[in-house]
Amino acid sequence: MNHDQELLLITRILWHYYREGLTQGDIAYRLGVTRAKVNKILGEAKGQGLVHIQIDSPVRACVELEAQLRAQYNLYEVVVTPSLITQVDLRRIVGMAAADYLNTHLKEKQALGVTGGKTIYFVAQALRQRHNSNNTVVSLCGGLARKSSVNPYEIATMVADRLDAKCFYITAPHFVKSPHLKKVFLESDSVQQVFDRINDMEIALLSPLDLSEESEFIKYKVLSTDFCQDLRKQGTVGEICGQYLDLEGNPVNHPICDQVIAPTMEQLKAIPKLVLAAGGKDKVPIIKASIKAGLCHVLVTDELTAQLLVQS
Repeated sequence: MNHDQELLLITRILWHYYREGLTQGDIAYRLGVTRAKVNKILGEAKGQGLVHIQIDSPVRACVELEAQLRAQYNLYEVVVTPSLITQVDLRRIVGMAAADYLNTHLKEKQALGVTGGKTIYFVAQALRQRHNSNNTVVSLCGGLARKSSVNPYEIATMVADRLDAKCFYITAPHFVKSPHLKKVFLESDSVQQVFDRINDMEIALLSPLDLSEESEFIKYKVLSTDFCQDLRKQGTVGEICGQYLDLEGNPVNHPICDQVIAPTMEQLKAIPKLVLAAGGKDKVPIIKASIKAGLCHVLVTDELTAQLLVQS
């Protein structure tokens, strides 16, 4: 754990203890550390001058936003990381924060579902290398036709390599041409076997896509600009794991919904812990929609996005 990560952990422990009144045991469980470590940090903080009537820390704003978002959106946990200047750096820093969360909270033998996207790509890069973990990784979406850093197939492989885990893929394209073809793929034995694993999954890592001009949909030519405009006209604010949602978190009525190979809304909502990793002002509407749809229990985002979510 580097200095910045240690400082965030210390600040979160102080905030939970002194501002929220949590017990040391509750704090240890929430943050995935031992009670002895919580006790040690609380004892050292007073001697280091971190605690007076208020908590003095350069990342206090992030921890305060975490508490506000947990309460405002009724989330199990929130991780807020300081914002950076460029979009690529933003995805990297959010991905690193999500990797830190998984490093702590993904237990041995658990099954992890993953979607595609650049943020999840950076998660895969930042995961701590494991050995003989007996974890399982499942790609939650069909794949794209060409090699790219956002392809669900490639990202699932990267995550599995870092976790030394078995990996399972939905052997179908992300989009098919007709509802009939979708039905054929979903009824195939190979796809059904993967979907059965989704039903037994403990945790999934999701990253939504927006429909702005900077969207990965357009950048990687998954969807055309005109198609994204048509989706926006239907009230769509974005996509998360094959679910196209309006601002209230309702699935939109659009033909594309009958052409996507992905789990159903009910299957996703049945997963006990859904970790959503995303940042940037363009992502705010789809983050809100995903939360309202019940597709987010743990939110990992950056400070600026967190501020916008609190204000909206």
